[in-house]
Amino acid sequence: MERLETCGQHRGGRAGWRCATCQRALCPACTALGPEDLPVCAACGNLVDVILVSRAEVAPFASTWPVALRPLMSLRAWGQITLAAVAVQFMLFLGPRWWLTGRALELGWLLYLARRAGVGFDPFGRPRYVDLGSVWAGPLLRLFAGAGWVLAAGAWLGDFGRATVPLLPALPWVIALLAVVVAPPSLVVACIEGEGRQVPFPWRLPRWIRKLGRDLLPLFLLTGVVAVLELVDAAMPPLHGEDTQMDRHILEAYVVRWWSFVAVAGLGILAGTLVRTRATELGHGDPDEDRVPVLSVAPAGRWVPPAPDPDVVAAERARRYAPIELEDPTEAIAAALARKDVEDVMERLAGGHASPDALDPGQVIDLAQLLAGRGDVKTAAQLLRALVARPAHEQTARALVILARLCVEKLGAEEEGHALYRRVLAEFPGTRAAEFASSRLPPT
Repeated sequence: MERLETCGQHRGGRAGWRCATCQRALCPACTALGPEDLPVCAACGNLVDVILVSRAEVAPFASTWPVALRPLMSLRAWGQITLAAVAVQFMLFLGPRWWLTGRALELGWLLYLARRAGVGFDPFGRPRYVDLGSVWAGPLLRLFAGAGWVLAAGAWLGDFGRATVPLLPALPWVIALLAVVVAPPSLVVACIEGEGRQVPFPWRLPRWIRKLGRDLLPLFLLTGVVAVLELVDAAMPPLHGEDTQMDRHILEAYVVRWWSFVAVAGLGILAGTLVRTRATELGHGDPDEDRVPVLSVAPAGRWVPPAPDPDVVAAERARRYAPIELEDPTEAIAAALARKDVEDVMERLAGGHASPDALDPGQVIDLAQLLAGRGDVKTAAQLLRALVARPAHEQTARALVILARLCVEKLGAEEEGHALYRRVLAEFPGTRAAEFASSRLPPT
């Protein structure tokens, strides 16, 4: 059994949360709703974790079984009980050949209710194929392989054995007492699905009775009611064609069977509820699904945010309202050219941050040479043509020579290149550029 924690500040209050920062156990008064309605610690304002324990710690079976029987009071439950009781009693009227089918349907319906209650579903809700199939393939087979044959033998002797086997007067009561002792633990063990799944063999039942303890008392009580009603049904005279009060006898049999099925339905619901309540202890289902919050109430505390530090507020305000310093695009392009980052330069020119006309002639020539080295000769020639179209400057001769070389050597425009060489000779005589241009022109 897990130990439930108490609040670190209110010793009389049960803790339902734990602060993720200060590790304090918190009750509802010490827990508040913070931003977005998330539970936070009322002392430090940090998020908290919900404390989870097994379902048996929060709501033990002794306090939940009266609530679990409430579905028996619904019209849907009465309809299903009536339909099942009429069908089984009709099969029992047909004689021994249909007896096994009727009793198997009764036991399967009992285990079906127990299985749905064991997983937290409405016992009388819309049936699922997985519930119907798994009951016949799992709990029913385990029950018959274990103590089920004891119950089947007792039911047979009570229904038909009195007419074929000379019974002692006290034997039906001995069988009923045996069924009351054997049926509840056998039903609980058969309903366990998971690591604790077992076959309810008779020699295992004393250990299970000790383990389940007082939680079996409501099941013993309902099993006793079923046994008494079965004895009443067995004491009724068998039907035959010469019975002058057959209608009344048939009605009495159906009424007894109906009340017996009410008790059977309650027995199945309580068995499933017991298995679900003590799921972790019994090894039933997924252990993570059995973990529930300790408290089901909302935080009731109040968290007051601490006053902000004036120095921090002033620094944030200064940062937020600091003047924005605009970047000089020409300086950024010059830095990119120094790094030989052609992609950065072309992105800035294409994005409108600067235009080639805003660059100085030396930057345009450097960019054109980088582009030509990367194979983008057309873009390089386009930049140089725009540069040589400007008014004459100290870099014009150099730009003309580079453009002329691109035209002749890369673009295949020899005529344009030779014209540019002749322009260099005409505009810049006596310079090194003119000497280079003269060496590249064909002899006349």
